[in-house]
Amino acid sequence: MATRFIAKHGLKSNINRLTLSEGEIAIAYSDDKSEAEIYVGGNDNTPIPAAGASMKTKNQIFVQCDGDHDELKLQAAIDSAPYKSIIYPVGELCVITNANMMSGYGMTGTNNGVAIPLKGGMSLDGSMCDTIMFKNTNPAEKQYIFHLPGNAILKNVKFCEDTDTVTADTVNPAVLYAFSDSKIMHCIFYDIFGTHQFSIPTFKFGTVLFAYNDISSFNGAPANNLTNEITFGSNSVIVGNTFNDITQKEQSLGNMLVVNRSLFQNNYMGGFDNCNITLSGSVVGNIIKSFDDCSIKITGEFVANDISVVAQNTKTSFLSTTPYTIISGNVMKSISIENEYINIIECSSYAVISGNYFYVGSIPATGECALIWSTQQNIISDNIFRTGTSVKDNSDFAIIDGDGNTMVKDNLTNATSLGTFEDTCVVEGNVTGGNA
Repeated sequence: MATRFIAKHGLKSNINRLTLSEGEIAIAYSDDKSEAEIYVGGNDNTPIPAAGASMKTKNQIFVQCDGDHDELKLQAAIDSAPYKSIIYPVGELCVITNANMMSGYGMTGTNNGVAIPLKGGMSLDGSMCDTIMFKNTNPAEKQYIFHLPGNAILKNVKFCEDTDTVTADTVNPAVLYAFSDSKIMHCIFYDIFGTHQFSIPTFKFGTVLFAYNDISSFNGAPANNLTNEITFGSNSVIVGNTFNDITQKEQSLGNMLVVNRSLFQNNYMGGFDNCNITLSGSVVGNIIKSFDDCSIKITGEFVANDISVVAQNTKTSFLSTTPYTIISGNVMKSISIENEYINIIECSSYAVISGNYFYVGSIPATGECALIWSTQQNIISDNIFRTGTSVKDNSDFAIIDGDGNTMVKDNLTNATSLGTFEDTCVVEGNVTGGNA
């Protein structure tokens, strides 16, 4: 029988009075509640100590959830708990609503409250609760579900939104507002909708550690609201996360993801549709897969990333650089240009593109398009450019369309031409044709 958490807890001295069926769990505290032991039900409904389940409970608070306005129970526990306490929601399903909003600790500015406002240094650990669900019973602008002040921690939480009350047509609260020096680790957020409010992100982070989390099935940024849906402050560490199945309705009105001068490493990004993304800082070792009509603006270093299955139909670039950007050691394959006048990469100035592997699988039958468009004073060197058979049929396609003082050196391609270049470009040492 599957194990489940139930509303059975009390003093260890009374444990023999408890009837505990097979598959059920109870928490038994010492008289001073400084320690706790977990018991499981035996064949004869007798409590049996679970092996290795004793634990210190000083500053640990277990909140039994029953699916009925559980925010009230969590709020009471948080309010009475000392700083640096660990709050454990306990149960199969914890249901949070916005019917009982509170002030967030340290929050300033106008807002309509927070459902779960942690204190500084406090942790919310979801490891004893299967799922935390939010129901939008009292829609209002500038509401927040979770708020983390400085040094607070959110971990092991599996969170979703109730898709009957949170939709693409409702005003929704922000899921998470995390101040600098907070940590979010090993959490799952799924079935998420944007706030549908002007300039109110769904996930707003200061300088944080965001590690080994999963944000999936996120429908954001509708056409009538300008907002950045997921934002990270400068000097954040964003590592080992999954961002999957992400949709933005209107690119011109904001970004799905904004990373400001941070470490963005070893993340998986897949199934993005019609999204604007801004990545600045060190973008290293990520997997970027299945992007349709998306645009990524890069500042800093973009190194050793694995990019595949990119389809670009709108007349915007897939990657664009700001000055002094380095693109190096990346693998970029299965690129499909599906319309004319599209450049997959657009370099402004003083960018370096070196040591990469590119494979362009398909392009339109006619019309100008390019893999790289270089405006001025960029260096493109030591790359391998491969093209599929159909690419050779469009004479207007250029691997590199080079303007103003671009240096193109020591590249290798199986195409018959590397592209078109202005007279002020330096083009030397490149190899064309053959089986690159």
